[in-house]
Amino acid sequence: MYNTPTTDDEAQELLDRLEQHEDQFYIDNMDALITMMKEISYQGIRDLIAVKFGDIKLTQALPAIINVIIEGLDTKAIGRLIYACMQFDCSSYWPLFTDILVLKSDSNYMRAAAVIHNMKKLDDFTWRYIKKKISLCMMGLPADSLRYEKLSEVYNYIEADSLL
Repeated sequence: MYNTPTTDDEAQELLDRLEQHEDQFYIDNMDALITMMKEISYQGIRDLIAVKFGDIKLTQALPAIINVIIEGLDTKAIGRLIYACMQFDCSSYWPLFTDILVLKSDSNYMRAAAVIHNMKKLDDFTWRYIKKKISLCMMGLPADSLRYEKLSEVYNYIEADSLL
């Protein structure tokens, strides 16, 4: 397929080539692209692959995207990976997205909130647990902060949709 880039110019060239491919290329080369996504040090290439997998809803790639998120959890460089997850029902990964929602102070908590909004297969206990974590997090925030507002939206979503 493609060689791993060793310079920024090679990485940009690869990124440009990957952007030109149609959906079928990503389906046909999923395993190689997953390996590249997990191993490459160039964030733009990794993110493009993950977002493309999300756009075409390639559910077989979701565990790999989740693993890359976990590996980068201590950085801010996971936003586009979380964005890719918005295209899937990530109910199986609710603990990860709940932790991102309540623990991250960058914009990634809002993306995690969107992923949680899309979860369809959670039982009442899990929704109560998520709601409790949100509530505990909100207790330490100023009521006029954007983060408080966004957490409140997720909390109210859970209540409004009679998920509990």
